[in-house]
Amino acid sequence: MQAETEVLQPPPTEIHPDMLEAADDAASTFLTFDLDGQTFAVAVQRVREILDTQPVTRLPNAPHEIRGVIDVRGSSVPIVELTARLGMGSSAEGSDTRVVVFEIEQSGADPRPVGVLADRVRDVCRIEPEEIEAPPDLGVGRVNSHVILGLCRRDDALVVLVDLACLFADQSMDLMG
Repeated sequence: MQAETEVLQPPPTEIHPDMLEAADDAASTFLTFDLDGQTFAVAVQRVREILDTQPVTRLPNAPHEIRGVIDVRGSSVPIVELTARLGMGSSAEGSDTRVVVFEIEQSGADPRPVGVLADRVRDVCRIEPEEIEAPPDLGVGRVNSHVILGLCRRDDALVVLVDLACLFADQSMDLMG
């Protein structure tokens, strides 16, 4: 088997308007998916891949939001119960359930893969900044509104835009660090 070689391109000397438009497109492009009857959106740059479901290996003494790990081409990827992480109910796996593997940034280290079971992956869509409403001010309570980037409307429903970096920075997760 031949080793893959990466061809490095020199950085551009000036910024072309098309490059700015592509960066703007990526910044406003989101993957939408369902969890427990609600639709969520995450910046598409955070998505590594979407997989069919597969058996999850449970790990003893893991935090309750860690469902276990799966094998992705020889690497163990933790599966997080995002509903538990968000303080919601849990949902059962169905025929539309998929594993969405995200790349989570961590300071001073390479991004780490984290898998989430989505009840259904909807689509990749562009959400313009003017379509995004600020999260409601819910006052003091259990709601961690800083993990919510905002809300937008799609197909007569509210979509919650989630900041995965904030969500996973909230608490350290020993299995992923």
